[in-house]
Amino acid sequence: MIIKSKLPQSQATTFGHAAREAYWDFDHKNTPLNHGSFGACPLPVREARNQILAKIEANPDLYMRTTLYEDIEVARATACEWIDSEPLNTVFVQNATVGFNTVIRSLPLKKGDTIIYCSTTYGACEKTLKFLELRHGIKHVSVDIEYPMNDEEIVDVYRKAIDAHPSTVICLFDTVSSMPAAILPYNQLVKLCREKEVLSFIDGAHSIGLIPVSMRKTQPDFYVTNVHKWGYGVRGGAILYVAEEHHRLIHTLPVSHTYLDDSEDLEPEQEERRLVDRFTFIGTQDFSPYIAITAAFEFRKKIGGEAQIRKYCNDLAVKVGDLAAGQWRTEVLGHAGAMVTVRLPIPEEFLAAASEERKQQLFQLICDHPLTRGTYVPPIYHNGKMYVRFSAQVYNELEDYQVGIDAVNEALDIFFMEEVEEVQDMWVCV
Repeated sequence: MIIKSKLPQSQATTFGHAAREAYWDFDHKNTPLNHGSFGACPLPVREARNQILAKIEANPDLYMRTTLYEDIEVARATACEWIDSEPLNTVFVQNATVGFNTVIRSLPLKKGDTIIYCSTTYGACEKTLKFLELRHGIKHVSVDIEYPMNDEEIVDVYRKAIDAHPSTVICLFDTVSSMPAAILPYNQLVKLCREKEVLSFIDGAHSIGLIPVSMRKTQPDFYVTNVHKWGYGVRGGAILYVAEEHHRLIHTLPVSHTYLDDSEDLEPEQEERRLVDRFTFIGTQDFSPYIAITAAFEFRKKIGGEAQIRKYCNDLAVKVGDLAAGQWRTEVLGHAGAMVTVRLPIPEEFLAAASEERKQQLFQLICDHPLTRGTYVPPIYHNGKMYVRFSAQVYNELEDYQVGIDAVNEALDIFFMEEVEEVQDMWVCV
């Protein structure tokens, strides 16, 4: 599918507000600073997706019964190029949470088995583990990740947890954690799992488009990544990697027409495609987010390619961290490619003494108030401090982030003015 640039070819690698005007149609009142949560699909990719939908609707029976399978094969080839994986180990799911549930609820886990994850694991995955424990007696053990920590320390806490729990079956860890944003030593953790003879699941929701990954080099048991976050894809498309030795174990979610029992043997050619044939058609759904991955991949090439995109975003994130930390007289917790987490200027003594209810009110105010200013900056409490996360993208320039900083400052002023008024009211009552 050919994508036509809205910029002259000589300007194809121009980033910043020129790219925003050419390739995105944000509301002019919106200052997008949170690409990491939901991404932002460029106009050329959306146009390609619309062409896919038109193709489907032109003859639904023909498409769903024949053409779909051809288009999915092309899209899977793109996915494999993006994550450097074997085609027969690579399928599509709707998002990273679905991918994790697909794997963890397919594995033949039994009561008393243990799953190890960490304190910065994405909340939806943690809820899945809680469900498994309450419903099936499968234990989950969290290891504490409290930054600042180096890679060796993170690997060590996982090693100690595995050693302390001989019933460990699988470990879950991120490529890049969401909140706070931090790159984990996932390659070393996969090696640790292999050494300890436990399975590895990499939650790579934040990976393609953000950091380079290679399944051939890393060789995890399982990996999932969203295309919509940093890959400029359509929301509702993610890539699931399953190592060849686990193909028989992994079933679609929901279980559907293509179900095969783990023990059911197939002819050699069918056995080779066991995984991909199970996952191509689970049921009627919108397949365009999967098929549009090729348009997203080609669009990224057209505007400069992976290296140039990463360089612009990573360099901008460093400047954003310096800007915010400088104004707040705090520090950057760390960089995760195009994401940066910065401490807010809130005294640790206040956070230590404040009730959970009061801290939740502060958290909610920092979530809500920036929305009234046309932006959003997600907050997090971590290791006794409060931070916000900024995302850098090719449509951003440094001046955009002053909008977010100012909105957070307003929220803090509102909150702590209420604190002062409450103290004054108490004094009057006395």
